[in-house]
Amino acid sequence: MTRRMDGLGREVRTLCCQKVRCAYKYILRVCSHLWTAIDYINELLSERQALVNRLHRAREALPPGHPVMTPSVEQPLWDREWKGGEGKYDAKADEDEEEEEESS
Repeated sequence: MTRRMDGLGREVRTLCCQKVRCAYKYILRVCSHLWTAIDYINELLSERQALVNRLHRAREALPPGHPVMTPSVEQPLWDREWKGGEGKYDAKADEDEEEEEESS
């Protein structure tokens, strides 16, 4: 590397080295965060695999033809639209309201 002087009388080589050191520190910091993220993703993947294995063991423990093992024909719960419920608790709620009105 040639030694040149900049306009302030400092060697250009020194400025270049400082820039390289700063860039190197930045790269190390980014790589550190990247490795942390990769480790976290690997932990999630291993946890997922453990849960999948647990699910398979639970399914194997059920007898053939168990209702849980037969898929339902209707939509999954998360795809259904809420339509106000099935009315199972409406009669009880009406009774509670009547009791409150009578006691007032």
